Amino acid sequence: MEHDYIALTKEYGTKTAAAKAIGIPRTTFKDRYRSQEQSQSLNKLGLNPQDAESAILDGLEVKGTSRYYKLEDGGMWVKTDQERVEAESNFKKILDSLIDDIPKVPPTEYTHVPSSNLCSTYIISDFHLGQYSSKKETGDEWTVDIAFDCIVKWFQKAVHQSPFSKQAVLVDLGDFLHADGLTPITPASGHILDASGRFRDVFDVAMKIFDQAIQILLEKHESVHVIICEGNHNESTSYLTTVAVSRRYEDEPRVTFDFSHAPYYAYEWGKTSLFFHHGHKKRIADVARTFAGMFRDVFGKTEKSYGHVGHMHHRDMKECSLMVMEQHSTLAAKDAYSARGGYLSERGASVINYHKDYGEVGRITIRPEMLS
Repeated sequence: MEHDYIALTKEYGTKTAAAKAIGIPRTTFKDRYRSQEQSQSLNKLGLNPQDAESAILDGLEVKGTSRYYKLEDGGMWVKTDQERVEAESNFKKILDSLIDDIPKVPPTEYTHVPSSNLCSTYIISDFHLGQYSSKKETGDEWTVDIAFDCIVKWFQKAVHQSPFSKQAVLVDLGDFLHADGLTPITPASGHILDASGRFRDVFDVAMKIFDQAIQILLEKHESVHVIICEGNHNESTSYLTTVAVSRRYEDEPRVTFDFSHAPYYAYEWGKTSLFFHHGHKKRIADVARTFAGMFRDVFGKTEKSYGHVGHMHHRDMKECSLMVMEQHSTLAAKDAYSARGGYLSERGASVINYHKDYGEVGRITIRPEMLS
């Protein structure tokens, strides 16, 4: 009997758990899941893979398909790109093979009595792990080792000063990694970056940071939700980081992750809604409308709304009819480009406490000079 692998994954929470439940290998389950997922996508477009294959002339292959849809105000073509579909499928298979052996964190018991109405949001923006800064040139040193020491101490101090909130939300607002791959350039513009450390070593350190941060948060809070936003420096590795870290916490029900593909994220806490975006696509002045439109269900159900962006490395706050918008500073030192441009913003990161009914009720801001 053919199983509904997509439904089974929703029922059991993960593909691994679903595979165990029906008694087949995890890799087999994932292959069948992808096949079923692709078939459903084609069916939604009114396409039949078998019919398409039978219409292909000998010696030719399908690069993509297209279909015209009539609309009231005209029409549009919907096209599929087979090469892109295959590339994404291959990427997922490579990713699965790389992280299959990541050791799992066993479930832990929460022993405190938390404030059930509070959510503590730990927001890290533009950390740029892997960036190199020289004190002579920028005023501060920034290497992989210095960055690691800084952020671990920040989480230790931040958690110590935070209340025993029922919920913690760990938010990386984007650009946690300075480079998106082996070549130290920005993905879109190709700007050459001042890099510290080999990319694979930097990525390993990033995994250690998120692991230690989550472990520290689990000691204080009953549940931890992790949001790793896409940035302009780490368009691809932001999602890779999410998948890799989540694999380690597959067996820990107290930790959840946001797997959104679009670079906009939302979290609902009672009558309070929180929205996040790096700021590279939409700036602080106009992203509130995007949040409200993209997450209209969450926005419509809540009474207090807060939007958060980074990207510019300095603080700013705006309040409009839709929500309170905040732009965050960074713990990272300036790079040479920023130093030469005369950017002098303060460094730091905050924990913001939100109440289910009243919205923001307090915050803690910790700066690098407070960590020595």
